[in-house]
Amino acid sequence: MLYRDKLPEYINLWEIKYENSQTKRIDDISKYPLRWIDTAWAVMLIKQKIIPEKHLSKIIDGILEYWGYKELPSDQFGDLQKHIIKKFGVSVGGSLTIGRTVPPLVQIMPVRHELLKVINVLLDFQDEILKLSGDYLDAVMPGYTHFRHAQPTTFGHYLLSVFDPLLRTFKKIEQGYDDVNLNELGCGALAGTSLPIDRNLVSDYLGLNGLIENCNDAVGFSDGYVSIVSALANFMAIVSRFSLDLNLWSASEYDFIDVPWVTAEMGESHKDGGRGTGHSYFMPNKTSNCPFLERARVGAAEVLGALTEITAMGIRTPHGDNHEMLHMADSTLRAIRSTHLYVHTLIYTLPFIKVFKENMLNKAREGYSAATELANCISMRYELDYRTSHEIVYEFCKESKSKKIPAFKASIEIFQNAAQKVLGRTLDISEETLRENLDPVYFVKVTASQGGVSVKESLRMLNERKEMLKQAVERQDSRIRKLEGARTKLQDDMTELKRIYCV
Repeated sequence: MLYRDKLPEYINLWEIKYENSQTKRIDDISKYPLRWIDTAWAVMLIKQKIIPEKHLSKIIDGILEYWGYKELPSDQFGDLQKHIIKKFGVSVGGSLTIGRTVPPLVQIMPVRHELLKVINVLLDFQDEILKLSGDYLDAVMPGYTHFRHAQPTTFGHYLLSVFDPLLRTFKKIEQGYDDVNLNELGCGALAGTSLPIDRNLVSDYLGLNGLIENCNDAVGFSDGYVSIVSALANFMAIVSRFSLDLNLWSASEYDFIDVPWVTAEMGESHKDGGRGTGHSYFMPNKTSNCPFLERARVGAAEVLGALTEITAMGIRTPHGDNHEMLHMADSTLRAIRSTHLYVHTLIYTLPFIKVFKENMLNKAREGYSAATELANCISMRYELDYRTSHEIVYEFCKESKSKKIPAFKASIEIFQNAAQKVLGRTLDISEETLRENLDPVYFVKVTASQGGVSVKESLRMLNERKEMLKQAVERQDSRIRKLEGARTKLQDDMTELKRIYCV
């Protein structure tokens, strides 16, 4: 586990909280965002000598008092200027928002906070997929295209195929973080100010990646929010497809896996009934419903709805400050919270999935999904073009299926009849070789092309993906450290100002 500390006492599907080793750090950084914004702006005004020096000793003492509150006074609502005015009067505190409007960053800061937390969830989720993949690189199963047996695969290789698009999309979520972690402050109403403000210093104090430099762009900022929600919608679309596969494969018609409704108290599958088991209110025979898989698809639909809403918010509105811009965070936060809610339950579910390898293999061996390897074999051995080899194997498979002969009992006679029909002659191949080339285990062993299903190739991909995920974790740690460093810089500069002006 990358960040998760332990299983909760009981996993409640509707409980958004996700406790891990980074959560407290992120929450501590982001507590009282308006206090952080107001303080950063006020300290910048002081350093730029925009606030009259005669008021500085009172203002700095007031700022430090305000900054040091563990819980803000209920009548302040996180507003520094109100706090200073209440203590010292408007002549002292009335200029603490000079050069800025009040709304900027009150949307970005909560979005940044919750996005940081959901990034941890998504990292843990991807980590669990890699762990599960590593356990089942050799678990041979049918691979499907168009809901039909296609070629053999392994459960581990399948899981890697889920991980890869998740990681690609995760990078877009990280880019969304960068797109929204920008400074709007100091834009005036749209044209800036004549005052000698230092917008970059404020960015440093707040841990922002930089400026939304053009002031009209700053007051009409929308694309960063759309970037986040579109990436989350993409991520959840992949989760939705994955959860549907698990749902199907855990049904009795497949019986490839068991996906339990996990509780910390039980810590195992509950197909035998009891607390934590998904069951029908009406049908006592139904004792294996894991709601998290279906709810993941609900979450995907919710995020898609948020994407529609936030995209529509910026359509047919002037390119500037409008009320639509005040609600960009609403849809974004809903998308983040839905992603958080419906993905974090899967983190606790994946480690407890039971995989029935024998059932998977038996099902794969019933069909002719390794037929491409048989076609490869006769094409290379007898120097036949692949289209001719394909036609021979097609005729062979068609006849075998019509007689309900499974691949592991493949008939050399039927094969030779197919060769005679296509080539006008038989081929020198034994029934043992025929069946070997139709065996899914053999198929997996020899299919070692880049990205293929062989255990060796899958292990190479798994190790590379682990390193990629490790780098993603390091990037997340860097983001958190950047914010912690920004707060420290602001605190240090306040202390220095106190030393200079509060003698």
